[in-house]
Amino acid sequence: MNKILFISLFLAFAAYGQQQERIAVMHTVDNLDSVSVTDLGYLTNRLRDIASKILPKSRYGIMTQQSIVDRLGSQERAEKECREATCLADLGRKISADYISQGRIGRFSGKLTIEVELYSVGNSNLLGAFTGDSKDMEGLLAIIEAKAPKLFEDMLDVSSTASEKPAPPPLPPPVDNASGLEKAIDIELGYEAPEKIDPQVEAEEYRSSNKSFWVALAFDVVGAGLVTYGIIKNNEAYDRHKKYSSLAARSGVSEFDSAWEKIEDAESSRNVSVILGSVFLAAGIGVHIWF
Repeated sequence: MNKILFISLFLAFAAYGQQQERIAVMHTVDNLDSVSVTDLGYLTNRLRDIASKILPKSRYGIMTQQSIVDRLGSQERAEKECREATCLADLGRKISADYISQGRIGRFSGKLTIEVELYSVGNSNLLGAFTGDSKDMEGLLAIIEAKAPKLFEDMLDVSSTASEKPAPPPLPPPVDNASGLEKAIDIELGYEAPEKIDPQVEAEEYRSSNKSFWVALAFDVVGAGLVTYGIIKNNEAYDRHKKYSSLAARSGVSEFDSAWEKIEDAESSRNVSVILGSVFLAAGIGVHIWF
């Protein structure tokens, strides 16, 4: 039973320790709607492919287009958000991404232009960008192939350096006037929010929420595994009861004792697994609700 508990705790910590930072490469948009959806999708896929090759998979996960659509509610909603987003970092918060990038096609002096930006969602910092122009789409693809690798390499360097630096001290709270902070109603979110939000506090809350999700998920996975193991042991105890009852009267005492010990072992494993599994599940649900 100690082995079972050890393995369960190991899985919980392993799940927590292997959390990835999510990279969202949003659909490339064309300001004048003259480029086909197929061509825009191909440029987006190339950006995702380059990011997946540059960034280590042990630390970063590239969000799929479907996962982005699911978080925004529908394909129509995703297309609208991609086109109308005035701040990519805000869009990244809506889809629970850690980093967000997007390409945008425009026109200049009769040529096609492309601009690709990459933001850190937590602090809304622009980590990097590149631009270029060409007479055709093949030229824009060549620009992406040449410049996108360095964009994600620089992001990797910046994020690694940032993780080594200690967190800055919290800023003092803003001075409250006699009338209090002015409030503004956020129509989309449906609650009153201060007109000015401390970006550092907002970033800390975002990181805490993201971290809590993975902790809760680890508890849920371990709890479900323990409960499943308890069900298996319950079935095993039932089968051993049947075998014990079917022993012939001529069976020796030692055989009866051995059969009964196996029943007790199965019941003990069942009870402990179900209790521990329930505790882990309850802890996971509690973390989900609390944070």
